Amino acid sequence: MKRPIAIITAISVFITCMSWAESIGECFRKGQEAYEAKNYDKAIDCFEKAIVLNPMFAAIYHLLGNAYFRKGVLDEASAKYKQAITINPTYSAAYFNLAFVYHRKGMVDEAITEYKKVIAFDHHNAEAHFNLGLSYSKKGLLDEAISEYKEALKIDPDYPFAHYNLGRAYQMKGRKDPEFRSLAPIHYYKAGLLFLKQGSKDSALMAFEGLKLTGSKELEKDLIEKLNNI
Repeated sequence: MKRPIAIITAISVFITCMSWAESIGECFRKGQEAYEAKNYDKAIDCFEKAIVLNPMFAAIYHLLGNAYFRKGVLDEASAKYKQAITINPTYSAAYFNLAFVYHRKGMVDEAITEYKKVIAFDHHNAEAHFNLGLSYSKKGLLDEAISEYKEALKIDPDYPFAHYNLGRAYQMKGRKDPEFRSLAPIHYYKAGLLFLKQGSKDSALMAFEGLKLTGSKELEKDLIEKLNNI
């Protein structure tokens, strides 16, 4: 008699585990669908339910952080990213988004620390290098900012915002050191061309305005002609 009971028990456990797994998957799916539909309250509700079913699911905490960020609840967003990192200390996307939240909150030193961690895990992350450059620039550390923008461009030579911000950094350094002034125009120009290639005329105009400040008439003339031909 014990054998059938054991079989029935095993089957019951199997069915329970299957139902549990499907419940997590269903919460995850509904949460993602709600997030993509910009229904962040519903997404948060679904992801919270998934966490109840599996509290060690780092990706869910990360998605929760994203939903809170979209709602503008930055403290909750950073708390969820930290929980994701606690579960998975190599979760580079969670470090990246935590750094982004810190930068948004004006916690620039903390943002720099987290961006450095992202780069330690993924040195070829052009966006992390670029954002680290933005953080350095916000602190007035132009040499460090320039270094990071250049690293971003080594990885992605067609990164328009990296060109634009590198041009700005060179222009700012050029106020005290004329050697750097001549390096700014080409990066504003390249940024303008790349923005146009992406179909972003407003951003290309922003690059053109930066280029005008450098006094590089030849590049300025060429870029405005391309802008007028759109």
